[in-house]
Amino acid sequence: MELSGPEGAFQVPDPRGGKTRSVAVVVLLCSVALVQTEWVRRTASVTADETYYLSVAIRSLQQVGLDPDLIRSGAAPLPIALNYMPVLGTATKDPRHDPWRGLPGDHRLIYGPRVLTTLSSLIPLLLLTFGWLWARRGLAAATVGAGLLAFSPTMLAHGSLATQDSSFAFQATLAVLCMGSFLASPTWAHLLLTTGASSLAIGSKYTGILLIPCFLLTLAIRLTQDLRKAHNGLGRSRLRAVGRALAWGSIFLVLLGLFTWALHGFGVAGDRPLIAVREVPGETAAAVDQGRGTLEEALGRLSGLSFGQPGFIAAIRTQMIHNQFGHPSFLHGTRSMKGWWYYYPVTMILKSTISELVLFAGVVLFLVVRAGRSAGVRRRAEAPGSTGRGVDSWRLVMLLFSGILLAALIRSHIDIGHRYTIALYPIAVLLTTDAWAELELARRGWLRAVGPILLGTQMVTSLAAAPQYLSYFNPIAGGPDQGWKYLADSNIDWGQDLPALKSIIDQSGYRRVAIDYFGSASLADHGVQVEPAGSSGFPSTDYDAFAISVTLLHSVYPRGPKPWADHFHTDIYRELRGLPPTHRAGHSIFIYDLSDPSLRQGFLDSAELLKQVMTGSRPVERTAVREHSGAAAR
Repeated sequence: MELSGPEGAFQVPDPRGGKTRSVAVVVLLCSVALVQTEWVRRTASVTADETYYLSVAIRSLQQVGLDPDLIRSGAAPLPIALNYMPVLGTATKDPRHDPWRGLPGDHRLIYGPRVLTTLSSLIPLLLLTFGWLWARRGLAAATVGAGLLAFSPTMLAHGSLATQDSSFAFQATLAVLCMGSFLASPTWAHLLLTTGASSLAIGSKYTGILLIPCFLLTLAIRLTQDLRKAHNGLGRSRLRAVGRALAWGSIFLVLLGLFTWALHGFGVAGDRPLIAVREVPGETAAAVDQGRGTLEEALGRLSGLSFGQPGFIAAIRTQMIHNQFGHPSFLHGTRSMKGWWYYYPVTMILKSTISELVLFAGVVLFLVVRAGRSAGVRRRAEAPGSTGRGVDSWRLVMLLFSGILLAALIRSHIDIGHRYTIALYPIAVLLTTDAWAELELARRGWLRAVGPILLGTQMVTSLAAAPQYLSYFNPIAGGPDQGWKYLADSNIDWGQDLPALKSIIDQSGYRRVAIDYFGSASLADHGVQVEPAGSSGFPSTDYDAFAISVTLLHSVYPRGPKPWADHFHTDIYRELRGLPPTHRAGHSIFIYDLSDPSLRQGFLDSAELLKQVMTGSRPVERTAVREHSGAAAR
């Protein structure tokens, strides 16, 4: 096996795709992405994670330093530093005691961070994709690859919101490409670029630590190649190759730790346990009844966290503890605390566009074909006088990272959102588009039409889904209108549809509306005049309509002041869920007109049960949504 270097991997672009035309295409694609994301920014209310980041950013500015709550909750700080702090300034001095509770004015404050998220993640990702493919395969491949991302509902949804996911997708893709360069040509410059990009990815989302085993595997592959090149009789050459690999690996790990710590302001974990009460699921919630201090002490003993460690290590360990206990999740009528090994593959099948599904199938086909060719190449390489055939270092690293990330997702117990798979999409686009362009150049014929057809299909899909990119589901799932039956939480319902709810209430003339809202945005911020369901003294008979988020309609998250285990089986809205809603705000909030007797009775029954659960008057168990034992499945 021979690794191809930079000079062997890149080709001179087709002169017909001149620089002027290439610049025009990339400007057009970036402009289209900006227009689509602007539509989302102006129509989506503040999502749950945005509320948290906004609150923590404001507190950090007031404290002149990163809020320690970031470490305690296991949230990476780079998106806040890049996208929030530069535009918030001292916009507000309102106290933020609960970072997960939105305040009036948040919708105005979040606009700037959303714009910066697009400019610091989605646009650079398009430029990176276009530039890499253009340098290797020319203008046509670059247009197809960057276009598929510019019209991807997944990329547009998270590139419009000021959260971690889009930033991580860009930084992880950059790190993988840098690793490919290092694998082909291990120099100091490539090592520093790889280390810097990897630290940025970790600083954006702690899933980035998966880049560490990816790099170590690439280093092992490089070492294997160097050992094969060394003559059998020269022991010194082999020792030098091993020593060089150990040095590269050690330098990478040391510099990665320093760079990542620097992104965290060289913060050190404080004197409090590093996990928030609201993040603690299942069995450990029993300590809530004994007070916060008891819970924190139990968590501290359980996790074995020591004080005085670098903040980013403490935050990563917090995420590991969270994964150990799991998180309430929902999949096609089933709830679980531990999730399912097939959760993320299923979400990708349901929420990827048809073009993207073809891309993922293309990656699998690429692996099968390459495996067959490698076996043939190996046999030819063993023949006298044969030097073998080069293996593309970029493709190899992309496949390594994709495999590691997918394996980690399959093993994860936090099964709450398709957004966790977002880094796989740019990799699939790069791999498949690059392979298509290579085949098209060699054979042409009908292959020439594949790329434009995929891009055209992606464009039509994006325009049809706009601006509800977050709640997009493909025809396999029955489209966005049927997506709520399969998935919940940030897959479809992140609290983003308050403007649509306001419009429906105004148009329908409802005087008094009850709501059970799964979100953190301030209802008053969007002029939504409603009253929370399940509140004490709840006058159920006085309402004209009832609005409910689909995540709560499925009773995904246990309710009430008692431990979650007491209410995990309770399906509050079983009867109501079987009745068709009168209106839908976007795809995430159902509105029931209570002038309909059947809807009113379903609402009254559910409201009474919710009141009992919320007040803790008695534990109630009414189960229709099935509970799944993650441990048994695994």
